[in-house]
Amino acid sequence: MYKQDIFVEINEKVKYVWQKAKEILRSLKSKKIDFFTAKEEFKKLKPEIYNYVISVDTRENKPVQDDKVGISHIPMESLEMFYDKDTGFRKESDKW
Repeated sequence: MYKQDIFVEINEKVKYVWQKAKEILRSLKSKKIDFFTAKEEFKKLKPEIYNYVISVDTRENKPVQDDKVGISHIPMESLEMFYDKDTGFRKESDKW
């Protein structure tokens, strides 16, 4: 079985965490911060990020990979298509 890590944006607080991670990467790529500063910033953010990461089989219902962060992401706007707060990840998006 193939499993993939997915960041699930379930509320505004979590959306902020995702935006902060992307901001760190943008700053690194534009050389506003160096690698070591970015690494330290991610180290602080990592526990919050992994509170909202699930590992699931995505063969039938695959969210978009965010290449800037290197992990798939389910934004709040698409949450119902991929995730049920009671039962978890939806294996098939057309079943809801």
